Amino acid sequence: KDLRVGYERMLYGGSTLFDYAYVSSRWILNLPSQDYYGFFIKGGPLTYPNYTYLSGSQTQANIFYNHNITRNLTFYLEVGGDKTFASQPAYTSNGFYSTLGTQVAWDSTNIQANLKASVLQRNYSDSDPLWGEVRRDSGQLYWLSITKRDLYILGLRPSIDITYQSNNSNIPFFSYNKLFGGIFFKNVY
Repeated sequence: KDLRVGYERMLYGGSTLFDYAYVSSRWILNLPSQDYYGFFIKGGPLTYPNYTYLSGSQTQANIFYNHNITRNLTFYLEVGGDKTFASQPAYTSNGFYSTLGTQVAWDSTNIQANLKASVLQRNYSDSDPLWGEVRRDSGQLYWLSITKRDLYILGLRPSIDITYQSNNSNIPFFSYNKLFGGIFFKNVY
């Protein structure tokens, strides 16, 4: 159980895309079988300095369950959503998703792989000012993370993460496919 106050800044092309000051809480309940379940909630003001019509607030919530099949193999299930209010109603939206995942580890090498697949849905509140239609998006997200469980650099565990995301919109301009990845350093509890 925790309560956090945080701040996120997303940079794009050398400029600030958005700032998100938030409060969050995560509750994890462990079962005797080593399975666990819990929920997460996060919310706060969302500011787009160069796109003020997007500025507003965002609240996110999810529930999750992790089942340990064996010591080195797990099954993960998560469902969640968000409500994003924007200063211009066309950009106010509700998002929903469901995720299935697994974690596989090998004791001999201490290598761990995490895989997740998600189905996404986002519905906007009002007609887009440029396209004249209410936007409806659906998509998929696939994520792979590989790490070595006994390797730490300055107290952080490096991982190689790769994500593929597709978005299908009723307004074709907003449909896309993207692939991105990187090396990340994570605080692992």
